[in-house]
Amino acid sequence: MKKPNVIFILVDDLGWADLECYGHPFNETPHIDQLAETGIRFTDAYAAAPVCSPSRAALLTGQCPPRNGVTDYLRPHSEWFLPLGAANQNFADNELPEDTDYRMSPQFVTMAEMFKKSGYATGIIGKWHLSGYDKHGVKYGPAKYGFDDVLLSEQTGIGSGSYFHPYDKVDATIEPVLGENEFLVDRMNYEAVEFIKRHKEKPFFLYLSHYAVHTTLDAKEEDIHYFSEKRKKLKQRNPKKYQKRYKHGGNFLTTLVTLIERLKPRNLRHFRKNKKRWIKYNNPVLAAMLKAIDKGIGEIVETLKELGLYENTIIVFTSDNGGELRVTRNGPMRGGKSFTYEGGLRVPQIISYPETIMSNIISEIPTIHMDFYPTFAELIDYRIPKDHKLDGISLLPILKNESPSTDFTQRTFSWLYPLKIPHFLGGHSSAANRKEKFKYLWFFDRGQGELYDLQKDVSETTNLVDRYPQKAQEHRKFMKNWIEDVKGNIPKRQKEP
Repeated sequence: MKKPNVIFILVDDLGWADLECYGHPFNETPHIDQLAETGIRFTDAYAAAPVCSPSRAALLTGQCPPRNGVTDYLRPHSEWFLPLGAANQNFADNELPEDTDYRMSPQFVTMAEMFKKSGYATGIIGKWHLSGYDKHGVKYGPAKYGFDDVLLSEQTGIGSGSYFHPYDKVDATIEPVLGENEFLVDRMNYEAVEFIKRHKEKPFFLYLSHYAVHTTLDAKEEDIHYFSEKRKKLKQRNPKKYQKRYKHGGNFLTTLVTLIERLKPRNLRHFRKNKKRWIKYNNPVLAAMLKAIDKGIGEIVETLKELGLYENTIIVFTSDNGGELRVTRNGPMRGGKSFTYEGGLRVPQIISYPETIMSNIISEIPTIHMDFYPTFAELIDYRIPKDHKLDGISLLPILKNESPSTDFTQRTFSWLYPLKIPHFLGGHSSAANRKEKFKYLWFFDRGQGELYDLQKDVSETTNLVDRYPQKAQEHRKFMKNWIEDVKGNIPKRQKEP
């Protein structure tokens, strides 16, 4: 049997409810919805962390963030990436110094290396965010971790985006192939199609890692105009819905950071567009970005069909964490990016594999990003070494509609997000775990626990700690033991569970 091709599409900061097939009333995602109709749409899929770097490291290693050592997003200008002393300026292709923390260790056999060892062509298009950057004297990117083709990977921190050519944060030397003022999402879609064509004769693993829809949002003018007009019509029909319930809000730090973003020179140059970038409810710029991503998925599927590869290709579509509350919403979930509430952790997830998966399945089985490593290993008959500890389990029985040896409903999911200070988007230093319908959170900086019944209260509004103290204690004990087992660290002067 021929080994399947694998295309893993990861969108940055896409909220659980941002797709049409998840009930969004404004965004248009017909090609993504078609993936769901030909495969499985998961309602209870989780990211490994509420922010990008730890979530991505967990995906590529199959290990939870505290076990693989990446527990927060990586900063390009801090010692977390590279001590910038004179003695450390010239190692270029060599390994990072021993005192450099929080980058993904090269000792792991990553998902890409797993595929490569199994005879696959491997490629990454887009966001990496797991080690040093070329622009800061460190060439320690995706090629060191098993990717043969590395395309459009960032050269420095990409926090505020670099969506139009010339790509000042990706690579300013890249020449456009799609005309003047080339849009990065379109270019990434183009490169994905070209990658498939180049490697059509052998099995391939493509990691299409979009920078969109990370703020600062940006998109093509014609698409923004289309969704602005659509929003205007909806607002005329129901002005109260737009003026009262969804005004921009947030804590002081969130508001300050948003204001700084708006005042950056390049944003001031596009003042009218900039106003639309920060709309929270039915954001036309985010919808325009998502439309471009969706269009690329249509192009990828069409290319696979033309080359006779579609039936034997597994396509995964998901997000690295919950949506950012400044520009979107996460359905009924509480919180968003940086929060260990459901809005920061629960993500849209679709898996299409025509040769194996039945069509139009909606699965309520909880899953987490670490599950993809053992899933793909089983799929391609890769034997995982015994010393490579895993925190996920194979989803292949779900994909094949078989009875699994493990009871998926009895799994406990755990998260650790230790912060010295609260995240600028509002998230706090915390841990969380979910088993069956109950979810427990412990806030290290507050010394406070919260318990929720997700079956009755997915919005996490009613804290049940006082009503079910024994249940809360069971979760708290499990959490403490788990943190010790994965060698997690809690910031000094913060309270353990």
